[in-house]
Amino acid sequence: MANRNMLLLTCQLGRSPLADECVCHLSLPGGDYIGAVPREYCFTRAGRRLHADQPFSGKVLAGLVSAILVRMEEGRGVRVSLPDGAVEVVPTNQVRLARPRA
Repeated sequence: MANRNMLLLTCQLGRSPLADECVCHLSLPGGDYIGAVPREYCFTRAGRRLHADQPFSGKVLAGLVSAILVRMEEGRGVRVSLPDGAVEVVPTNQVRLARPRA
């Protein structure tokens, strides 16, 4: 069953030293978020799962990261919980409701 609180956030993804993680970068009004995120929560901007070699070493990939809606922040955006447990307020123009494709 789909989680109604699941969101996708536009982000930049980089390669991590660990094969099962990506480095996720979100540009936020209160300061950038940079964190290590398990690959299973990372997608291309088209909503497809990443290939094993993505993102390429030394390159940044425009992508999506899964997040859970905590609550709406009137006039500020959406408060979300990221896969590493961080909680951030993200502008609504960086939020997608679409489900990722396999």
